[in-house]
Amino acid sequence: PVLESTPQEHNLQYTMERKLEDIMVEEGYMQAMNYHFVSSQFQDEFLGNTAGYASLGLNITDADARVKNPLNEDLDVMRKSCLPGLFKNLVHNYRHGLSVGRFYELGGVFRKKENDYLQSHVLSMISWGQMESLWTKNKNEYVVYDIKAAIENLMTKLAIKGWMWKTIKEDNIPSFFHPGQVSALFVEGKIIGVMGSLHPKI
Repeated sequence: PVLESTPQEHNLQYTMERKLEDIMVEEGYMQAMNYHFVSSQFQDEFLGNTAGYASLGLNITDADARVKNPLNEDLDVMRKSCLPGLFKNLVHNYRHGLSVGRFYELGGVFRKKENDYLQSHVLSMISWGQMESLWTKNKNEYVVYDIKAAIENLMTKLAIKGWMWKTIKEDNIPSFFHPGQVSALFVEGKIIGVMGSLHPKI
């Protein structure tokens, strides 16, 4: 028998994630895919005091989503942020001779709020080093400007308008960022992300 039906449209989240992936590749970023299970100790050390993060739109102030029977102590919670994993990617690649890198991760982050387990999808990016060629040497340029340009291109390609960068109060700056080198991205008055240089102590 002939099946007379039209194909269903893709889920909106799936469509948007594929579009984001295409844009990030166009901006020169490679996709990282890290475990959703992480070490609570490393995550807490990296994120530091999260008390002021809620004002930045970072949903990582709630309790950890703990694993009841973890495979080992390094996989005892679900990740609250993609940044600790991306930082490990940076360190691993740099130690193995990759002096320049551009990574992004698009995935789920998890937290426990009262008796509920919540999941959000986030886009995170990390960059280090400057590309060099016979004609161009950009060692003195700050890598953070590359991320800023990529984010602004992303906003343009997604036809998002009404966005602007704003400085953050020092009391609210995440401890893994360098003070004075961090900004928040607002869209129509609502904060949607944070960008900055990693703190030297990291």
